[in-house]
This record gives sequence, structure tokens and C-alpha cells, in this order.
Amino acid sequence: MNWFVFTVAAFAVFRVSELIVDDKIFAWFRKLFSKIKLVNDLVTCFYCCSVHLSLYATIYAYYLGYADSRHFFGYWMGLAGASVVIYRYIRPRS
Repeated sequence: MNWFVFTVAAFAVFRVSELIVDDKIFAWFRKLFSKIKLVNDLVTCFYCCSVHLSLYATIYAYYLGYADSRHFFGYWMGLAGASVVIYRYIRPRS
């Protein structure tokens, strides 16, 4: 995976995670899964959501030929970490 694909994938994981966790358009989705503890954590915690979405982004990059199987776990955790760095930069702690 080259740096451009990784950067675009990291921003995509960040934006979709933020969309699911914070935006009003997905409030119905968060309310729908609020009864199930594991899924509630997934849709209300940015860190949890970004780890799961980065797995799907890495699988997609693998099938497109941008990621290889030897570094799959590294790409997965790298995308999750990069999206968290973007999140912390955009929304610093108070």
C-alpha cells in the first residue's frame, strides 16, 4: 500500500467513523443498537468504530491489490491509528 492510498483510506476511516459516532444523521442507528452492549460500544465509541472500519478498509484494499497478506495486521492497525490521530487533531481534548 503506497502512501497515497494509505492516506486516503485513513481519512475515509476517520470520516465514516465520525459519521457513525457523532453526526445527527446516524442518531437513529445509534438508538436502534443501544440495547445491545457490544454493538452500542461499537456505534458510540470512535476508537472502537475506527478499529472495525479499518478492518473493512484493509480487506477492501487487499482485494483491490493495494495490501498484501504479509502486512495485513500492520495495515489494519495503521489505518485505525492514523484515523485516531486525525480525530485527536481535529477534536483536541479540553
